[in-house]
Amino acid sequence: MTTWKDAPTRTINVDGVTFAYRELGTGSDIPVVFLHHLTAVLDDWDPRVVDGIAAHHRVITFDNRGVGATGGSVPATVEQMGTDAIASSAAHRELFDARVVSNILVNAI
Repeated sequence: MTTWKDAPTRTINVDGVTFAYRELGTGSDIPVVFLHHLTAVLDDWDPRVVDGIAAHHRVITFDNRGVGATGGSVPATVEQMGTDAIASSAAHRELFDARVVSNILVNAI
């Protein structure tokens, strides 16, 4: 299995914005999407947490709009950040059923 430190950073275009993301893990048909707070980037996640969950589930993490390697401007509202999270995850795959790990944004989705 690919570990967090070895997972390549990839990009996907969503409505003209290029989102940086990483995906790893296997096992469950239902992915776990990791959401970060406003200024956090992919490398802020604890590899032990990501690897532990990725041992049993597909894990997707990404940089928010305007942060880290993702293009665009930072959203003006938390609601827009939640919309971006849903759009980038759904565009990435057929993620209409996912589990969410968040350190702040889960209430906005």
